[in-house]
Amino acid sequence: MLVGTTAQALALKGPRTQIIDAAGGAILPGLVDAHVHYNGEPGFLEKLVAKLDAVDGVAFLLTTPNAIESAKAAIARHPDRLIGYCTTHPGYTRQALAEFELRLLKQRDLFAAVKLHSLVFCDDPLLDPLMEFCAAHGVPVLQHTWKKVGPEGPG
Repeated sequence: MLVGTTAQALALKGPRTQIIDAAGGAILPGLVDAHVHYNGEPGFLEKLVAKLDAVDGVAFLLTTPNAIESAKAAIARHPDRLIGYCTTHPGYTRQALAEFELRLLKQRDLFAAVKLHSLVFCDDPLLDPLMEFCAAHGVPVLQHTWKKVGPEGPG
């Protein structure tokens, strides 16, 4: 979602952008965090896309490094259903920057945003270089609304 001028919004227009004329009214987006963790399980993405087709849905796809190639292929085949997200662990900032540059600059047609690890919020100083990268390149960032504090989950 963008808060800005019409010119700023149109500068972000891509091949999947749908422009809606609200004729002076307001359009309020409904945002559902439908991110999916994909580890390369055979047949998983085909089943997911079939479910998304049935409801005209879209999923944010996070993938493990070992499954990146199959994820890229699926996103390319189903750009109207799957949106690639990069993710990172806060302890690997330098490696994450290299990954962000590859995925979010050189493969922007496949990867659209960043999803933060549940151990941190975007204002954690460990993430400053990553947040600066995202701000400089207009990359959206998704974060959990809770912070994981132990193996049992939310704290």
